[in-house]
Amino acid sequence: FEAYAHSLEADGQECELIQSSSGYCGCPPISDTHCRLCDEDLKPEYEQTLIDERFLQYIGLEDIDLPLTCELIIAMQFQIESDDPICKAGRSRRDICGCNDDGWDYMQANSAWKKAMLAWLPRISGILSLIGASLIILHVVRDTKCRGQMYNQLVAAMS
Repeated sequence: FEAYAHSLEADGQECELIQSSSGYCGCPPISDTHCRLCDEDLKPEYEQTLIDERFLQYIGLEDIDLPLTCELIIAMQFQIESDDPICKAGRSRRDICGCNDDGWDYMQANSAWKKAMLAWLPRISGILSLIGASLIILHVVRDTKCRGQMYNQLVAAMS
């Protein structure tokens, strides 16, 4: 692996990836305040999970064309400072790798009440939207005068 790393261009994308994942090979962390994706007492459950492109964009690693797994992201954490934006973004979605004790982070909601609201508000608004659309369709279908007007037909089609 080391011989392969020496054969790469110093400013190339693959070399940058190897440098950032040097923790995978056992290199020491850059400091005591390095990024910790998982809390100290948790081990990632889904190490072989491939990281989605949208998550890579979210943490600022969208330029990497190689497939990244949670195992590699965990190895990269040792070469990133804890106050780095990449670390903060990674910690906010650590559930992808199973580092949050099977719970969802819910956009960093810090109480059970906030988590419940973030889970239930989309469901409630979705049900209200479905009821409203159904009432519009029923109104247009039942009224023969409304059925004949193009405006009402368009509104019913959009519902």
